[in-house]
Amino acid sequence: MTTVIRRRGAAAAALTAVLGLVLSSCASGPSQVNAAAIIDGEVISVGQVQELVAQAQRAEPATAVLATQRKLPYLSRGVLEKLINHRLIEAYQKRTPVTIDESLVAQGADRLAATTDQLPADGAGVPVEAIVNNAVTKSFPAQEQIRDLLLLNAIGSSRNTQQVTVDLVAFDDAAASSEGTARDRAMAKANQLAALTTAEADALIQKESAENRAKAQQQDASGQPVTVPLWQTGATFSSGDAEQVPDAIVNTPLFGSAPGSVVVFKYDQPSQSGETSTVWYLGVIKAVKDGPKVSAGQAANAFSARNVAFGQRALHSVVNDFGLELSPRYGVFDRATLSIAPSEGETNGAVLHLKDAKTP
Repeated sequence: MTTVIRRRGAAAAALTAVLGLVLSSCASGPSQVNAAAIIDGEVISVGQVQELVAQAQRAEPATAVLATQRKLPYLSRGVLEKLINHRLIEAYQKRTPVTIDESLVAQGADRLAATTDQLPADGAGVPVEAIVNNAVTKSFPAQEQIRDLLLLNAIGSSRNTQQVTVDLVAFDDAAASSEGTARDRAMAKANQLAALTTAEADALIQKESAENRAKAQQQDASGQPVTVPLWQTGATFSSGDAEQVPDAIVNTPLFGSAPGSVVVFKYDQPSQSGETSTVWYLGVIKAVKDGPKVSAGQAANAFSARNVAFGQRALHSVVNDFGLELSPRYGVFDRATLSIAPSEGETNGAVLHLKDAKTP
């Protein structure tokens, strides 16, 4: 039976739209002083981050509202995320080179400059995320941003498809629970499973699956809404199936994680009414099968938001192989989204491993 997960940030979406127009026409404090982050021994300095933050403030007047609201740390995290992402792309490119059409870089840069949002100078009524995205975009060279996006597209395209077999369960806040929010329950279950061996986790999931289905049948028979989480065991998802797996899901730890991984990720699921509801998914990765790779030329030419999302997820392997240290002054590195969260309690998920899993 086919399982469908019903349908990434604003700045990334804007860059993707720009290229669409062109083409159609683990973290602990770094061991080095003054290091904001360290990737494979290479340092991103605090000074570099601060210089770019100052540049972003000059380039985007609306950032003044961040200072008055004491929200400049959002801008610092946004700048550092961009720097980290660039370094991860460089590291991936050194290990597994891909090619891009360099003629598109200048075209894309011109489009980016022309389509960057013009915000009210005082930032009145503008969401913090929009101000940060605009300021970060203005503080980095346009050609560098377009080249990175083209490289992500080529990385995603060169990987082609990935088929994942997973035991999956969803948590939401539709019904009140004494066990906390949907995120609380998903993270607690992930930590419980990560303390078990593969055999122990399988047994627990089978037991919970049977018990919860029986409870769901009772609730349904009595006319009550079904509130228990139902496991989908042995569900198979393909990154190449856009109908089954939306673009936003491709850039989650459902893909790019090794067998034995216990992953948690958040997804804003749209409804027929047009509204969205936040669902927290917990998955135990059972098997991963990579599809055939495509040629470098094909990878460079086939641009899509989906390829970019899959390319972004591929950077997870760089973090696994080379490591990433983040200064606590900026928060914690969120492995679920390859971003920076203010604290452990504000991450968008987790990537853990069963006790006997072969970890990178």
